[in-house]
Amino acid sequence: MKHTDSEALFRTIFESNPECVTLLNPDGVIMDINPAGEECARASREELVGLTVHKLICPEYQDAYYRMIQGALGGKQGTLEFEVTDESGARFWKEATVTSLIGNGGTHTPLIGITRDIHEKKKTQLENERLLRQNRWLARELMEAQEAERKQIAQELHDNLGQQLLAIRMDAEYIQSETMLDHATIISTTAHILKITEQVSREVRDLSEQLHPLTLQYMGLSDSLQELVREWKTSQRNIEVTYRDDTNDLGLFSEKHALTLYRVLQESLANTSKRCNKSKYFIGVSDPERVGCTKSGTRDVHDK
Repeated sequence: MKHTDSEALFRTIFESNPECVTLLNPDGVIMDINPAGEECARASREELVGLTVHKLICPEYQDAYYRMIQGALGGKQGTLEFEVTDESGARFWKEATVTSLIGNGGTHTPLIGITRDIHEKKKTQLENERLLRQNRWLARELMEAQEAERKQIAQELHDNLGQQLLAIRMDAEYIQSETMLDHATIISTTAHILKITEQVSREVRDLSEQLHPLTLQYMGLSDSLQELVREWKTSQRNIEVTYRDDTNDLGLFSEKHALTLYRVLQESLANTSKRCNKSKYFIGVSDPERVGCTKSGTRDVHDK
């Protein structure tokens, strides 16, 4: 192929390339740019020729672009992602590849740069990275919450159940070691053991409910909520609570929504215990449509 034919072929490829293509001198000055490049830069060839290409991008990427040019002069093809700004100051992601036009390179070798628009791809990548960081943060928060819950349960096991079991053991050892106990003492000691055993059983059940309410599995949502209120009223006799269920389809709730509703009522009762003295309160589960929910609804605790 003749030299003139090669030049004509190169010019055809250069002019028709859909990507931004620039010819650069060893200092990164634009010697020529194709029509797609003019459209990309929103400037004419006359305005762009003679400008230093890496000065047209955001300042924080200019040194890296210049180093890429120096690498291309040594025969090493380089690629860089960077940002540019438009007239309004909005930033857009681009990717440029710079290589020596003649394979071996050299200080006087012209360079060719090809720039692509990767803005949407980069936005997606950055959003995925943000979501990944957020998920990692949420996972850490969840682990910390679980650890705090385990610590609380361990403390309750140590402080409450541990002491009660110790009392049972001491009573049993007392009965075992004393051979001359009268009938009344035996009855009194065994009654104490039974009382503590009942406390242990109740606290084990409460801890189990904190971890996962098994009543939901065996009794269903409506009966579980009523049982939760009944047990709470037994332990909080100085507070009068009225529970009312205005819905007829609690059995249609998914397991996830049922558990959420159960936890809301459980937390409401716990807050009532902490903040209230002798008062009357109403706790109700209302029709989802009346409270603006699609699946479940609850009313706050109100003083009557």
